[in-house]
Order: sequence, then C-alpha cells, then structure tokens
Amino acid sequence: MKILLINKWVAGATPGPFYYPGTWRDTFELAGALADLGQKVEILTTMVKDHHFKRFQKEFGNILAQKGIRHHFANTYVSFGRSFGSFRLKIFFDELSTIRSSKPDIIQYMQFGPSLIYPFVGRIPVIFYSCDQFDHYPKEEEDRKDAIKSWQERHQFKPWIILQNLLFIFAAKLLGSLGLEDSLKRGASFILMHPRGYKNLKKKFGQKSKIFFVPKGVNKINQQSIRKRTNKEVRILFVGTTINRKGIFDLLKAIKIVQNQNSNVTLLIAGTGPNTSVAKLKREIATLRVNARYLGPVSFTKRWSVLAKSDIFCLPSYQDAYPSAILEAMASGVPVISTKEIDSPIVNGVSGLLINAGNVESLADAIFRLIADPSLRRKLGDGGKIAVQELTWARQATKLINLYQKFLSG
Repeated sequence: MKILLINKWVAGATPGPFYYPGTWRDTFELAGALADLGQKVEILTTMVKDHHFKRFQKEFGNILAQKGIRHHFANTYVSFGRSFGSFRLKIFFDELSTIRSSKPDIIQYMQFGPSLIYPFVGRIPVIFYSCDQFDHYPKEEEDRKDAIKSWQERHQFKPWIILQNLLFIFAAKLLGSLGLEDSLKRGASFILMHPRGYKNLKKKFGQKSKIFFVPKGVNKINQQSIRKRTNKEVRILFVGTTINRKGIFDLLKAIKIVQNQNSNVTLLIAGTGPNTSVAKLKREIATLRVNARYLGPVSFTKRWSVLAKSDIFCLPSYQDAYPSAILEAMASGVPVISTKEIDSPIVNGVSGLLINAGNVESLADAIFRLIADPSLRRKLGDGGKIAVQELTWARQATKLINLYQKFLSG
C-alpha cells in the first residue's frame, strides 16, 4: 500500500530560530512507523528555509531517506496572513503533480483545511488525520498577530493576490471544500487524534458520519522508573511554542511564587515561536527575576535527554489536544502538571495533576505539592507511563492501516 501524507507545515519552515510544528512531528513519526510496518510512504510539505535546511536534513531528512520515505517539497513556503488563497493554489498544483507521479492508494492530510483535490483523485480515499477545532482563548488575537508579524511573507500586497484569493474561494466552493462539512460532503473521512475531538465531531455530524478515532502516538516509552536525581535542585521543564496559548507566561508567574519560598527551583524552557513572542518571554523572565533558563529549540533527538534531567514537566495550556510534549514526558516517567482544558490521557491524581488554565495560584500550589513529595512524583511518573504504554506509534500505525484497508475495500 502506498500512502501520501500531506502537511502544509514542516520543521524549519519559518524565519528566525528553528521551529518544530506539532503537525510535522506527527507526520514524521507516523511516516516512520508506517514504513517500519512495510508500507510505502511519501510526504508532501512546504519548503524548509535555506538557513535551516542543513539542520533539517540532519534531524529528519537523513532518517526519512534511510527508511525509504520520499519527501516532496512544494514550490512554496508556508504562508500567513492575507495571501492564503495564493498559497493554497500553489499547494494544490503541487498536490496534483505529486499524486499523478506517485499514484498513492491513500491520500492523507495531517491537518484539517481547505482542499481542491476531490475531482482529480478518482476513487482514492481522502483522509484528514487531525485534531478538532477548539474554543477561543484569552490573548488569541495577540498570538495571531505575533505569528503574522514574525512569519508572514515579506512582499507588497498586490491586486493579483486578491484575485488569487477570490479564485481559490470560488474554486473551493465549486469543486472542493473550505470547512469540515464540505469535506465530508465531498467524501473525505476524518480520523481524530484525540477522544474529545472525536466525540465533538460525531455529535456535530452524526453517528453515521465517516469519522473515526486513532489517538496520536508516542515513541521511546521508558520501561524503568525515572532516575532519582541526588542534588537538591528541582528542575521544572516546559516544552512548547512560546506563545500565550501554551500558558508559558502563567508558568513564569507561578514559578516566581514558588521561588520566593524555594530558591532551589529552576525552570527550563525548551521551544521557540514567533520572534515577538520570544522577545516578550525574555523580557518577562528579566522583569520577574525568575531563575529560568531559555534553551531555545532543543534538537529533536536531544529532547529525551532534557526530559531525563528534569523532575517535573509543566504545560499549562489554554488549548491543546494530545500534545506530543505531554505524551513524551509521560513516556519518560516525568510527572506532569497540565490543565483541564487540554485533551490528554492524564487522569488527575493518577497519571498527573490538572489545574484550571489561567489559575496561577493553583499552578503554583501543584508545583509546591510535587516539590514537597518525591513519592508522589514517582507515583504520577509511573502512572503516566502506564497511561501511554498502548499509544506507541507502531500501534497507532497498525490501526490506521486497518482503516485504510477498510476504506479501499469500500
């Protein structure tokens, strides 16, 4: 079986520091798992920025080549802001070219989005493997503006781009899809990566709709108990995009409360984001005078060693669904503090601690609780490993292959 995975995102796609989009991580690890199970896999993404390409090849490209996975790059970079239609048209023509050359049995988008591909693929199943859309969150508009300001294409907004935007919208309404309902009407199938999203879409579109559930996977589950660190310093780790949605600024405030009573606490921040949000983060660290080390974008292969040197993992997001950072912390046996707003495998008090997003005092209390009780840290770390032990990418890839065969058999 030949599977084509399509993603508008790729690691190293944006200006500034090397950025690891979550959907690219999912694409890369799923492609590897499918290939390990004997499937032929090809990937189509946007281009990697020139100054990031060497790092991309070292961390991802060489591994894809070793596994026999062909990676096609569309003739465009990922685009933000006002040229969405122009960008989507460019992607469409590269999708069409790749499909005609590779002749896949399955076409799978790794993110919900508009598409024009339906009239041109015959009976090939079209699948969206993604997370559900979420409710709005505080400072969402600020995050959006930061992304556009830092990552949008630097060109004058010309009339022909307006025409391309209008052309795309017209074509999508006539031949393709703009939203989820349109996609289902065109015959696409949805596979949700998280249970809350699956339930939401089943409720919205009906129990008979072609909507399925295969949770996101994780690799390298640690079968041993987390190594007990002997020094007095407690390291708290945050991994994620440095934007408001991920709760990093709430975490800094909570760490300030904790460090006022315990100077042996260090916050490690691994990740990056739009330049403007990274600058805000560094200013906030300086303003609050917290003991925090900004590690930047940690290498994809080194993230496990950072987890192994951490005592507590904290991701107080306002909006997320089975984030890889949480799954990897659980797989490593590091106790996790997160929020009730996130859809994750965590059961409060059993495989992690959950607080309400935005509640800085509750976040600080949860950190205090784990600092004071090493046995609870071990209990939650072990509970986390148990919770994700069935979520290996190999298992999820097997489930997906079974669904592919079902789709192909009609």
